[in-house]
Amino acid sequence: MDSIRNYNRQGMIGSRLCLFVMVLLLLQPALVTAQDQTVVRIAPAAEINSDRILLSQVARIAGPDPLLIARLGNIDIGRAPLPGRKRVIESRHILARMNKSTGGLPRDIGLDFPQRLEVSRKAVTIAKERIAEIAAEWVLARVPWDQENVRVAKVQANTAVVLPQGRVTYQVKSPGKLDFLNTIALSVQFLVDGQAVKRAWVTLNLEVIAPVVVVRKPMGRYQPIESQDVTVVLKDLAKLPSGYFTDPAEVIGKRVKRTVYGNTVLREDLVELPPLVNRGDVVTIIAEAGALRITARGEVKAKGRKGERISVVNLDSRKRVSARVLDARTVKVEF
Repeated sequence: MDSIRNYNRQGMIGSRLCLFVMVLLLLQPALVTAQDQTVVRIAPAAEINSDRILLSQVARIAGPDPLLIARLGNIDIGRAPLPGRKRVIESRHILARMNKSTGGLPRDIGLDFPQRLEVSRKAVTIAKERIAEIAAEWVLARVPWDQENVRVAKVQANTAVVLPQGRVTYQVKSPGKLDFLNTIALSVQFLVDGQAVKRAWVTLNLEVIAPVVVVRKPMGRYQPIESQDVTVVLKDLAKLPSGYFTDPAEVIGKRVKRTVYGNTVLREDLVELPPLVNRGDVVTIIAEAGALRITARGEVKAKGRKGERISVVNLDSRKRVSARVLDARTVKVEF
C-alpha cells in the first residue's frame, strides 16, 4: 500500500514537473540561466477581493526585471467569482491570457502552474437578524411617542446579504409615509466603499402603549357624555382603529351616537356634538353687511349643531333662508 501511495505521489510530482519542463521547452528556444529567468508560480488555490482576477493576485512572480514583473502582474485572467463564491480556472486558460496580453511570452519566463486554479472571493455576510436590528433601530429613533412606551412586536428581514470586503455602510428608507401603527416596510441598502451593492427588505410591527379614553359603563344612544362617564386606560394603539381619543376633555359635552358597552374605547365615529337647535325652535336670525346689521325671528326647520348650516323660515317675511348655527338661540345668514 505504501509503495502505491509513493508511486501516486511521485506521479503527481512528475506530472507537474513535466508541465513545467514542457512549457519551458515550447516557449524558450534557448536555455537561460536561473539567475536571468523570471518565474511565475501559481498555487492550487488563491483568495482575492476584487471584481477581476489579476495574475499578481494568484501568482508569485520573481525575476530580475521589475517592469516585466509589473507587466505580467497586471494581466487580467478573467472575471472574479461573486463574494463568498469560488471559480475554477484551467491552466491552459491562464496561459492563453498571458500569451494574448504579452503578444507571446518572452523567452526568459519559467512557469510553474497547477492543472486547475481555485479562486475564492473574500466576503462579509450580514445576517438577517442584524438587518432586522438595523431597521428596528431606525424606526424606534423616529416614533412620536416616548420610546419607553414602544417596542418592536415583530420584525423580519427577507434575506441575508453577502458583500465584498471593504468599508460597509447602509441606508434605511421607507417607500412611503411612515405609519407606525400598521405594518412598516423598509429597504436597507448596503454600500461598500461608498458604492451600492445589495438591498434587503424588512417588515416590522410596533406595540405602542398609550392612554386612551373609554366609557366606565354602558351608555344609551344619544346619551350626553359627562366627566364621570369616562376614564383613561393604557392600550396598544396598534390594535385600535383610528380616531381614538387620548384626553377626556375631547369627549365631555358630546353624546354617543349609539349604545356602547362598558370599557368601549371612544372614537370619532362613536361620538358627536348634540344639536343646539331642533326643528320648530324659534331663534334670532342675524344678517350683517358691512356696518348694517339686521335681526329677525325665525323658525328652525331642521336640527343643527354649532357651525352647521340649517334651513330657517323668517317669521316676518315667511321666506326660507340658509343660516349657520351660532348657539342654541342664534343663527347667522352669510352673504
